[in-house]
Amino acid sequence: LRYLVAAVPIVAVAQEAPDNQAVLGEVTVTARKTSEDLQRAAIAVTAIMPEEIQRSGVKDPTDLQWRLPAVEIQSATSIPAIFIRGVGTYNLQAGVDSAVAFSIDGIYLSHPQAYPPVLIDIAQVESVRGPQGTLYGRNSNGGAISFISNKPRLDRWDGEAGLTFGNYSAVGAEAMINIPLGDKLATRFAFGSDKHDPYYSNGYVNADNYTARWRTLYAP
Repeated sequence: LRYLVAAVPIVAVAQEAPDNQAVLGEVTVTARKTSEDLQRAAIAVTAIMPEEIQRSGVKDPTDLQWRLPAVEIQSATSIPAIFIRGVGTYNLQAGVDSAVAFSIDGIYLSHPQAYPPVLIDIAQVESVRGPQGTLYGRNSNGGAISFISNKPRLDRWDGEAGLTFGNYSAVGAEAMINIPLGDKLATRFAFGSDKHDPYYSNGYVNADNYTARWRTLYAP
């Protein structure tokens, strides 16, 4: 018996997405201490962009549990205790560290009392499911949550402000201004507040929170 084998070249042609079709944009994360594409990061990480934060009405860290998978935030005497995949520390004593690493712009916050009560001028929120001791140190058995704020910009003036109102006399305010001070120096100031009356007749679960951030960039 004789067999005839023919080699036929197959050419794959990449098709461009139509103009009316949405294309998933690239999301850059720094969960592994380096900038990389979220789809290529070899780690269990979820990133929330500022557009999603505004659209979903997230105003403080406790609201993130509705946007971050496997994250649960419990409140003990109005102080949040963060759990990732059920791992966390429900103990607010000064000598007990959390089992979830929490940081803002790379600065580690060891206790929930240091968490910002209002989220302002946030560029990105990253949640890394643990354990992550290799990347984030000893207090990250459950994982890590990292907040990245917007950096000062040297190339332009920028600013924004907003007010929100709601039930229980709720009033929220947010403002930001970016000031370039030459070709090598810029400063950025952000402020936010969140106030509302108690949800219960005994005066429990009210809010009177303020947050401010000032960042300066010098690029010699």
